[in-house]
Amino acid sequence: MDEKEMKGFEAEVPQTERREYEVVLDVELPEAEQEMQEDFDESERGSGFLREVYEWTKSIALAIVLALIINQFVFAMVQVEGSSMEPTLSSQERLVITKLFYQPKAKDIVVVKSHALGKYIIKRIIAVPGDVLEIRPESGDVIVNGEVLDEPYIYEKLRSAGSACSFPLEIPEDHVFVMGDNRNNSQDSRNLGLVAFDDIVGRASLRVTPFSEFGTLYDDIK
Repeated sequence: MDEKEMKGFEAEVPQTERREYEVVLDVELPEAEQEMQEDFDESERGSGFLREVYEWTKSIALAIVLALIINQFVFAMVQVEGSSMEPTLSSQERLVITKLFYQPKAKDIVVVKSHALGKYIIKRIIAVPGDVLEIRPESGDVIVNGEVLDEPYIYEKLRSAGSACSFPLEIPEDHVFVMGDNRNNSQDSRNLGLVAFDDIVGRASLRVTPFSEFGTLYDDIK
């Protein structure tokens, strides 16, 4: 190759390389970047939606778990059925019952599980473990530890003992004796037997409805 041919070759090579380089930079590279950016944006939108769904799902699941725990161990809403607790409670009223750390106490209104009836019932605790209970049908008096109970909450005094229990009755450990406030129209410990602590669901603490009666259930109890 002579000197003239060498010069021609040297002049052509940079020009060819420059054209290819310019083509790659000016045409192909921007298109590739644009496609990559679009894919990235779409991916970001998709992952953002999934994150939002995940957060909502987690929040809902947590709320359900907390509601179950509260209902199981802390408090619950119940509805009164029947007239056995009149005049204190009427049918269809809604109450809040508390469960956590509850220790049975005389004159508390409680929801209990009745194995004899196969359902939950609401009654008032009359006597607790260690108490000696006596019911006198001739006077309608309820006597605990030798003292006649002051019961402003009852509908009327008993007209008859109507009990399968023998009196005087000493309440055994981990049991209570319950009665309805409507004494002559109530199935309770007189014919259903004593209630074990384990069968006490909780203490009725607040009347929610009707709203005109909203408030505590123990205003008239000293």
